[in-house]
Amino acid sequence: RGGGKIGVENLLFQLEILLTLIGLVADSGALAYSGEGSTPGLLAFVEGFQAETNFLVWSQILGSLSTVKSVFADDEAISLGLKKFVLKLVTPAVERIGWESSANDDFLTGQVRALLTITAGLNGHESESQHD
Repeated sequence: RGGGKIGVENLLFQLEILLTLIGLVADSGALAYSGEGSTPGLLAFVEGFQAETNFLVWSQILGSLSTVKSVFADDEAISLGLKKFVLKLVTPAVERIGWESSANDDFLTGQVRALLTITAGLNGHESESQHD
């Protein structure tokens, strides 16, 4: 019985960390969008997540970056720079997770792989089409 309690406490702790990470990314994105924070601050913050493999965290990161990209959509130079940044950000994660699905993948691994490979392709990954 004691082992079960430790397992549940560990799971709750991991969930709390996950929710905190998602919240921090969301808050950083909202602050950058509102002008209370800075876009360079957001970019520097999310750059630290290159090793992340959690679908929910990546979904929030890419959602926040999408908002920033929409703000600067009319500026071609900034838009290009943001595309390059996003590609640089996701490439290590997609290479670690892999371009190809596996029969051993769980649901969330498949989801994060799809999210990252689509994002890489949309942001100019040159060999993305070779992995289909």
